[in-house]
Amino acid sequence: MIEFRCNICGAENRLPEVACQRETGFCTCGANSRFRGVVLGLTLGLYGRPQALCDLVEDQRVSGIGFSDTNIYAQQLARLFAYVNTFLDRTPSLDLCNPATVERYLPADFVICTDVLEHVAPPTSACFATLHRLLRLGGLLVFSVPSYDMPITQEHFPDYHDAALVRLSSGPVLVNRRRDGGVETFADLHFHGGEGATLEMRRFARADVLAGLREAGFTDILRLAPDRPEMGYCWPTDASTPGADNYGEIIIARAAARSLGAGA
Repeated sequence: MIEFRCNICGAENRLPEVACQRETGFCTCGANSRFRGVVLGLTLGLYGRPQALCDLVEDQRVSGIGFSDTNIYAQQLARLFAYVNTFLDRTPSLDLCNPATVERYLPADFVICTDVLEHVAPPTSACFATLHRLLRLGGLLVFSVPSYDMPITQEHFPDYHDAALVRLSSGPVLVNRRRDGGVETFADLHFHGGEGATLEMRRFARADVLAGLREAGFTDILRLAPDRPEMGYCWPTDASTPGADNYGEIIIARAAARSLGAGA
């Protein structure tokens, strides 16, 4: 059994170890292991030590941005900080792939971007650069993306350009017109959250995640291994355990001087 105090709501929990996976290990507030890892990374980065959101004192001098963050912790962050949770399809809107939507949010003290970059159009280097741009110098990024031990990132649609989902009786297909004018279709699609939710664009190689952060100008990059059962931030990383090939640990990093690769 794993016993922990939820670092979002403060509730005491006792769960079987097998119940704690990246997207499970639920507290009574609904938080899973990854959500608690986000809060662990945020409080480590802001205060130098793990803290529970429910124990913090409001400080509206600290500004933050979320990308479709869960309400489970977004409501607490909005209470504590000058924090805005943004969305792609509704207001307040912020599109990582559209620099024109970024200006109104500059600069932030922290940005949370968890499990977003596997869904954006290529190249992901532009999105890493936008995350850097949103932060003040020394600002904190709390980041995660499903990642795997493989040589290079697996792009499902490497020539993605002018594309749309088409619903057929046999299921959805992606139709893409490449930059050279050629048309291609893809039928073996993967959606996170079920069909009709968010299309998986790629599977990240673990090394490419870290390289993308470095090239965008991030420093002090720290991977938080999911091995803190006392905080409810834990899931198996032994490759012999089903599902353990998805690392997806929480990463925290600081925005430093922009690199040439970030388009400075």
